[in-house]
Amino acid sequence: MRIVTSLLLFLLLSNVLDATTPTWAKDIAPILYSKCTACHHPGGAGHGSLITYDDALSLSSSIEYKVISGQMPPWPPDRTYRHFADERFLSNYQKQAILDWVTAGAPSGDTTLAPAKPVYTNSAFITSPDFTATIPTYAVTSNSDIYQCFVLPSGLSVNEFITSMEIIPGNTEIVHHVLVYQDTTGIARQKDIADPNPGYTNFGGIGVSNPILLGGWVPGQRPYTYPSTMGVKLYKNADIVLQIHYPRNSLGKVDSTKINLKLSTNTGLRNIMVQPLLNHTNSGPGSLINGPLVIPANAVKSFTSKFNNTFPVDFSLLSIAPHMHLIGKSMICYAVGPTNDTIPLINIKDWNFEWQGFYTFQRLIRIPSGYKAYATAVYDNTANNPRNPNKSNPVQVKVGEATTDEMMLCYFNFLIAEPGDENFVIDSTDYAKLDTMQGPNDTVATSINLSGIVSTAQLYALYPNPTSNVINARFFLPVNSQVSIAIFDLNGKLIAEEKVKSYNGGFNEFNVDVKGYAKGEYILQLKNEKTIRRQSFIVN
Repeated sequence: MRIVTSLLLFLLLSNVLDATTPTWAKDIAPILYSKCTACHHPGGAGHGSLITYDDALSLSSSIEYKVISGQMPPWPPDRTYRHFADERFLSNYQKQAILDWVTAGAPSGDTTLAPAKPVYTNSAFITSPDFTATIPTYAVTSNSDIYQCFVLPSGLSVNEFITSMEIIPGNTEIVHHVLVYQDTTGIARQKDIADPNPGYTNFGGIGVSNPILLGGWVPGQRPYTYPSTMGVKLYKNADIVLQIHYPRNSLGKVDSTKINLKLSTNTGLRNIMVQPLLNHTNSGPGSLINGPLVIPANAVKSFTSKFNNTFPVDFSLLSIAPHMHLIGKSMICYAVGPTNDTIPLINIKDWNFEWQGFYTFQRLIRIPSGYKAYATAVYDNTANNPRNPNKSNPVQVKVGEATTDEMMLCYFNFLIAEPGDENFVIDSTDYAKLDTMQGPNDTVATSINLSGIVSTAQLYALYPNPTSNVINARFFLPVNSQVSIAIFDLNGKLIAEEKVKSYNGGFNEFNVDVKGYAKGEYILQLKNEKTIRRQSFIVN
């Protein structure tokens, strides 16, 4: 009798354990498809595909390590200091599910229950660009890190505004990141002509005095569209210069990276300026207060740069991009008012030269006249820094263009402020709530009171997501609007569309019946007279 009872208890416990153990089909595939495969798919920017169960199984040890270490998804900013738009992260629930899955031996589960595999065409997002150009076919000429600059004449006869930008790497295996500049001096073109290879090599910047940074691309970054009332000015007759970083061991591999731009001649757009307001110079409004930037061998040293907004106008910050080189360890940026009130901007506790980019604030950040902005950076020029290129025998490092030199820059996308800018919402996602979600179907609502202060339509996180029956959407309109709703698959194919309908200003909700949809990821688009908003969801 005892044997039978023990056997029944064992079977019951086994069933309970089996029911609670995450499987790839039910628990892990939805996470990978929504968080990872945009980069980790055949032809994608990430190394190694995570589309199939066999893909995930073969990389399960690597997945476990990168989740525990926080390396993936790559997101350098400290999320406890400030949240940004479109953050790449795993919630605590998702992290634990992945770790439990690996610990259990990475079971597949019933693969017929898995969501449909996402399909990535790696095709252009901007299908009708106003400017498009591809660099000359280039075979990498060095087995060390190389920064190659390619000059693309804009051909503009008048000043225009960039409203959307898309960088399409020609070879995702070797294109590490791309910076996009404009040059109005013609010097970059002369350097290109003087170099027998396509483009010319230049570390740091593009070798031009006061080049104008327009934007860039890093792995995982999607095409960027500015708010509808804004743009970055592109000057007539300017040359667009793509500086592409090809990492070591790329010798002989071929690239043909492409850029697409949407442009506007609307002179009423607000001009977004891109400048390193905090930098490593020894004089000027945004200079070091304890320079020059020299880090002795075997030393850990910090530097602080200060920007005094002594202009008679306020600034509104759209995004921020810290920049250092190899021995950088951390950088924190913030603004301080006359009464010592502090505005946190960004904190990168563990700098990694391999992962950097522009980070967009969830809403415009207003920096009033009279405020001071600060950046403090720490450099570790010792053998204890695994990223030190001279860790076996550290040498003095000072400011310079080479990767083995150092820099301390903090770029800002900013505008001359207008009334109400501080309430201009770009991403209303409640990331703090997402961090504490307890299951895949938890709903997340915005914690921001938008009524009467937001100038554009807002579309919030869809729920439940994943879903198998109905997807619910909540959105906000600043005024009464004519709204159309459409659903696309990841290939851009229109799946369903609701005719234009009138909605009242304020909060609104609607739902879409997705029963009968094939398993996979979809994009829901909300469009009114001025704005297009999109959110993704998964049908399982």
